[in-house]
Amino acid sequence: EFTKSAEAVRRISHQMMPRALMEQGLVSALEDLLESSFKYSPIQYQFEQHGLQKRYPEKLEVSLYRISQELINNVIKHSKATTIELQLMQIANKLILIIEDNGEGLKPNNSKGHGLLNVKSRLEYLKGTFNLEDSPSSGMLATVTIPLK
Repeated sequence: EFTKSAEAVRRISHQMMPRALMEQGLVSALEDLLESSFKYSPIQYQFEQHGLQKRYPEKLEVSLYRISQELINNVIKHSKATTIELQLMQIANKLILIIEDNGEGLKPNNSKGHGLLNVKSRLEYLKGTFNLEDSPSSGMLATVTIPLK
């Protein structure tokens, strides 16, 4: 009985998984995510990547994808930004995701949203860190760092 439910959950979560993530990996999936997120938006985006491997463990790719989704969604909903920049790089044995926008920056007491709690709980599992601050170029700067085994 339990294994049937576990299999069902796994099947559903795979159906919810973007095809690009399964087939081509994180970079392609993030490119698709950015394009579809900003297709009908006035926000201009830029995506840079550096030193990445072809594939990472599935849980890591899915988590980084979902975290990116959450942070991009926040930018669209709350920031009034006109530009967003996403950078993904591997430096030594760390994977680093940086998302920066030129919007209004962080509002005091706005950090209680479920989205940011989701980000933090995904990272706990991966032993990663999450930092959110006002960006030097105004706006918001989010940094996610995940150690690679």
